[in-house]
Amino acid sequence: MSDGKRVPFFLLDKSIVGKDHLFDAWREQVQDFYDVEPCFEDEGASENVRAWLVGSLVFSNVTLSKQSISRHSGHVEKTGNYLSLQVYRSGSCRGICHDVSFEMVPGEVHIFDFSRERYLHCSHSVSTGVIIPHEAVGYDPGRHPPHIMFPRGAAITHLLQQCLFAILKQAPLILERDANSIKDGFCDLLKGLLQLSPDDEHAAATYEEARRKAMRSYLDKNLADPDLDVDRLSKEFDVSKPTVYRDFAEAGGLAQYIKQRRLDRAYLLLVSGPLRYGKIREVAARIGFDDPARFSKLFRQRFGVAPSSVRSAVKPQTDRNSARRDAARPYIGDWFKGIT
Repeated sequence: MSDGKRVPFFLLDKSIVGKDHLFDAWREQVQDFYDVEPCFEDEGASENVRAWLVGSLVFSNVTLSKQSISRHSGHVEKTGNYLSLQVYRSGSCRGICHDVSFEMVPGEVHIFDFSRERYLHCSHSVSTGVIIPHEAVGYDPGRHPPHIMFPRGAAITHLLQQCLFAILKQAPLILERDANSIKDGFCDLLKGLLQLSPDDEHAAATYEEARRKAMRSYLDKNLADPDLDVDRLSKEFDVSKPTVYRDFAEAGGLAQYIKQRRLDRAYLLLVSGPLRYGKIREVAARIGFDDPARFSKLFRQRFGVAPSSVRSAVKPQTDRNSARRDAARPYIGDWFKGIT
């Protein structure tokens, strides 16, 4: 008696396409989701992707070489109605999501909304993840934040990780007749966790929190102004200087917060388009840095790469989506056509 049909499986590694063509094959597979550009040199590509379609969820184990990854408006139009949940096993990644910087390291759980643009630089890394339709967990881009992070060591984080790891361990054995039950169980867990996550609209329930949020919004709108300081905020919001200092203490102080937000904005400008914002010197000036050398040093400290590396990884729009599909090769994007 047959034990039933297994869920669909996708594999990409050097045994399939050869090491010399491995990164190009990776770029081809993810072209509807990301632009990817290699940042490795002598070590070469190390991409390895194993994915399973379980109901409407795509579970995966992924090994990546060092690279830059960009998700822009064109990708959002094609594949915007999903969440990406990721757990790094090794390596790390830094980037920008919805104009806010983030870092992913092992032990954390990160959830990103695919309806927002995202730009990141990754070291050589191994990660486990799942792509989830918005409707499967009741995610609302207008109500939920674009990026949710469950910290290392938290009980909720451990629970979510163990559930994800258990499903992937059993993925090669999952039968299609059981796929929807497994999908529903995982989504019910995640749906409950999303309800526990902070909601931006409710986070400013108190006067003090509302003021802090307003101050940050004001700074974001005036980052290019070199005169942003404690005196400015004190006058603008009619509060004392000690109050301003307290409001930004958790961010490392007001000066540190302004510096980081300027660097985040610079990253976003650098990756927004190949020719849109001119030279790196001009980008630095746009967000309040009058010394390009100091800007480059601070940028490297924050993101682990030079501004020129971020800039060079952005290709003209005519070159994007230029990867040609090999008709004989399975294409993971076809799965999403069936579950949207």
